[in-house]
Amino acid sequence: MRSRVGDDLVTFPRKLIAIALLVMAVAALLCFGVIGVGRSKAIFDSIYLYFAGQTWLQGGNPYHRDELLQTAARAGGSMEYAQRMLPDYFAYPPPVAAFAIPLSLLSEPAARVIVRIVNLIAVGIITALSLYEVYLRGGKEALINRGALIATLAIGNPFTAHTVWLGQTSLVSFAATYAAWLLSRQQRFVLAGICLGVSCFKPHTCILVFFWFLLERYWKALVACLGTALLMSIYPVMTHGPIQLTLEWLSSVRGYQSTDFNRVSLENDNLIGLGSFLYTLAGIEISSAIAVFIGLICTLILWAYRKRLNQDDVLGILMGIQLVFLFGHTYDYVYLIPIYNSLVLYASQVKVAISVILLILLLFIPQQLVRRLAGALSMPVLSHWRTLVVIIMMLFVIQLSIQAKQKQRSPIVTS
Repeated sequence: MRSRVGDDLVTFPRKLIAIALLVMAVAALLCFGVIGVGRSKAIFDSIYLYFAGQTWLQGGNPYHRDELLQTAARAGGSMEYAQRMLPDYFAYPPPVAAFAIPLSLLSEPAARVIVRIVNLIAVGIITALSLYEVYLRGGKEALINRGALIATLAIGNPFTAHTVWLGQTSLVSFAATYAAWLLSRQQRFVLAGICLGVSCFKPHTCILVFFWFLLERYWKALVACLGTALLMSIYPVMTHGPIQLTLEWLSSVRGYQSTDFNRVSLENDNLIGLGSFLYTLAGIEISSAIAVFIGLICTLILWAYRKRLNQDDVLGILMGIQLVFLFGHTYDYVYLIPIYNSLVLYASQVKVAISVILLILLLFIPQQLVRRLAGALSMPVLSHWRTLVVIIMMLFVIQLSIQAKQKQRSPIVTS
């Protein structure tokens, strides 16, 4: 008889375990993401949005770095403050104005609180979407048996806490992308497009989903997406003009990618993906354009063979492709939540369950620990171990998805 894990309905002890997991996940998020236990002074990454909004409202252009710094210097009292708070170029695209301008109307302390609250709301939305997807895939029984673990991984994984602590925007963008995907699966294309348009303020979150919608010819969703993105950009577009604004944004992106924090090097383990891995392994340099092209080709291949897969697994695979080939940082690993969901739902056999646990534990190893090991061994490539883990996760999900699809097609033999 084939061994099963967790297929029976939840007993009382398992209910207690489920509650304990959720309590620990929430506690971890609050301790490491909100309070900052064991962390250095909080970084308010969304300070870029705050001062960009002020720059726009004052008639300036935040894509001109000197204007952005002058705005921050006026608020902080010195150029030293501005350069300390804004060490990089402002690289968010124009749709971010819909968030930046309202945020800039607040005081800086109030803006910090609002960003923290919005991120926590995004965590709640992502968790709710994950549980809803579980219900769609397996019904009430799957939700009862696996829901607590899936919610725990969404709330309590270290990348969620890291993103909340940094005041980053990855959770908000991913929540919108996730909603767009699930809505498209239900043929609600206009709402899907609106959600995808909202996520466009962080393009590398949604670019592969946008490409997938293009391949599927979801025209209503694409039009709604572009319309939403344009509406979100309306203030800077009206004040600076669409063409000039776009050119200045692209110029700022180039400046952003030229800084030490955003350039591939042996010392930089904040950048993720195949480019950083290959450079630290063998000195092989891959341009961003080539990496994006490879990512699009992988997406095209995935789309061509989509009928061989369980369609519920596609978003997780797309997010994996994105994290391997597109530009990103360690906090962007929050996009892996759909892959966790697929792995947990497929972990019915003991061997699969053990493999899933090992992969997730490998992914969650603290960066500082591996960084020290890499330094001691003079092997900087070790600091990019997560790229290999993500690739293995993707391939594992693809294998399990194909097997699940084949079982769906297998004829039922009756005696």
